[in-house]
Amino acid sequence: MVAVVLIAAAACIRASAPTTTLCIAKASTISKASDLEGQTVAVVSLVSLMSSGVKSWLTQNGADIAKIHLSSCRSRRCPLRYRAAHGRPQGGLSEPIMSGALAGGRQSPRQSIRCIANQFYIRIGLPHAHWLAKNQDAAKRFVGVIYDTARWANAHHDESAVILAKYTKLDVDRLKRMNRCIYATDLRPAMVQPVLDTAFKYKALETATSAAAMIAKGF
Repeated sequence: MVAVVLIAAAACIRASAPTTTLCIAKASTISKASDLEGQTVAVVSLVSLMSSGVKSWLTQNGADIAKIHLSSCRSRRCPLRYRAAHGRPQGGLSEPIMSGALAGGRQSPRQSIRCIANQFYIRIGLPHAHWLAKNQDAAKRFVGVIYDTARWANAHHDESAVILAKYTKLDVDRLKRMNRCIYATDLRPAMVQPVLDTAFKYKALETATSAAAMIAKGF
């Protein structure tokens, strides 16, 4: 096992503005989680927040996940291509694909992300413990830059969309309209623990893990 520690949170997802959801076709007759039993749900990866969120939503809403086949894809667009090729009407989608799919007629039966928590981190800086022990000053400067940038980006939504467009090659107006993550300005165990608990429950982690124990002191 690689000994990593947490020093800074980066992106944060909120159930009030999800960037990932479970989508079904507009004409689908699926109305409850158990309707997906015997069917295939496409997700980007079988070991991911998306797959854990989908499994959590299915379980919490009465479905037997042993009767549902999750199919992995290697890109965020893959669930759409998978359904077109195989006639599967449902899959987990993330932005920037999610908002376009919903606008194009697909529907979201429920927010799978909410079944993890109403708000949690999805990006965290986690250096190797040995590196951190030898580079405390550099790590502290890194954390300062991350949080200074986060405060600017949270206060300049439209301006940050222009920067994002440059590197993603997506249309600026589309980026301004779609749901986007907010950026964390601190690191709290309560915002990490639900992710670790869900990952362990659905076997993405081998052992139960304490978020508080993973956070490095002095950051």
